[in-house]
Amino acid sequence: MDRQLERLLASAGRLGGAAAKPILEVNPRHDLVARLARLGAGDAALREDAARLLLDEARVADGEAPSDPRAFAARLGRVLARALG
Repeated sequence: MDRQLERLLASAGRLGGAAAKPILEVNPRHDLVARLARLGAGDAALREDAARLLLDEARVADGEAPSDPRAFAARLGRVLARALG
């Protein structure tokens, strides 16, 4: 069942406990995932921030909000500061 339809049915009280947990599929050949895998040990903080941002991006694309909006904003700020020098 589509996630949007599940949310609509749940808000109307018509889901009846049939909601499935979402499945995150990671494409290891995606450019961002491949670059993330190539980061060295000295970039552990950046690797963690970027991985969590990718997960939050998947949630947003699925119509959800990040699980922790403040942490999301902080991670995004750190990654942007690093990217912009």
